[in-house]
Amino acid sequence: MPLTEHTAIEIGTWPGSLAARHVVHEAATVRGVVVTRSPETYEGLKVPLLIV
Repeated sequence: MPLTEHTAIEIGTWPGSLAARHVVHEAATVRGVVVTRSPETYEGLKVPLLIV
């Protein structure tokens, strides 16, 4: 999904990289789970992770 101005403002103060924050926002929007091999990328962010 595109990173809109509204989303950028909302996630601007969250910890982590811009990419991780964007992923977390989109996962929350669709009530999804983030599938990752790098769970440390999402430290400090509230998101359900499925670590493979």
